[in-house]
Amino acid sequence: MIISSSKKLISRLGHKAHRSMCLVLSLLLSLCLLPQPVAAQTPTHPDSEIIFIDGDGFVRVLDTTRVGNNPLVEWVSPTPGWRDFAVGDFNNDGDMEIAAIGGDATSGKLAVYDPVVASGPIDPSKVINGIPWATLYETALPGKPTLIAAGNLNPNVPGDEIVYGYELNANEKVHPTDVYRLVLLQTAKPDARRWQPQITPYDFTREWTQMVVGELDGRPGAEIILVDSNKDASDLSVYRVTQTLTRIYDYPSNDRTWYSAAIGQFKPGDVNDLAAVRESPADLASLVVLHYDNSGEGSFKDVY
Repeated sequence: MIISSSKKLISRLGHKAHRSMCLVLSLLLSLCLLPQPVAAQTPTHPDSEIIFIDGDGFVRVLDTTRVGNNPLVEWVSPTPGWRDFAVGDFNNDGDMEIAAIGGDATSGKLAVYDPVVASGPIDPSKVINGIPWATLYETALPGKPTLIAAGNLNPNVPGDEIVYGYELNANEKVHPTDVYRLVLLQTAKPDARRWQPQITPYDFTREWTQMVVGELDGRPGAEIILVDSNKDASDLSVYRVTQTLTRIYDYPSNDRTWYSAAIGQFKPGDVNDLAAVRESPADLASLVVLHYDNSGEGSFKDVY
């Protein structure tokens, strides 16, 4: 069984999960190189479900606990071939949906699924174990998608936004050295059945290996954290979403490879911190925790 490859933080289908510092840090230290599933909740199923990608490339929901008379959520994607996914409340209905990416350089695809339809029209042909589900959105992508994340990237638009990255084909390159592109999508309709670009797609000369979305600087809207675990040119960067992507932190390294990052409240306060794990010699910390200091021009400070 293949588990989704980039879920370094656990999310819920109704509410974002808040884990203690010890749990997050232990996950980073012991599992940073391993793929992880996602735990999820729905309003009628307050226990957590698990979302994963199976060995045949189907996205599945595993519900291990029956609550009252509610049926178990046994949703499975209608098609295989998915590589990664993210969860978010895209239609702002109070529970979470699933956005998935898959395909290769010529067959890239993105879809948004609602495994538990909370309101609105129901298609009788899309019911699993008595629970209606829906395909909210599908589109082809012009390259091989490798990363996807979701979060409140535009606080002025109801519901969460999607950000995904894909490898650039030669005909897509604006500059010859570009190899990777990030695309941010926001809903064009409240029901999340139509999407539009949030900003102009942003191209990079490096291919990122992990992406995390979360609020770090105390301002409205989430930031995008990107990790490149290429041993020859590793990097940890944080981008703020404005009219474009603005980098507010960058830590490149050719000898201490960054492997994984996570966001959480690791110290008292109402602002999240950024924890990251890197390869390092015995006399240097492999775990780094960064806190955004809003004083002055604003900067990240090492707090662990």
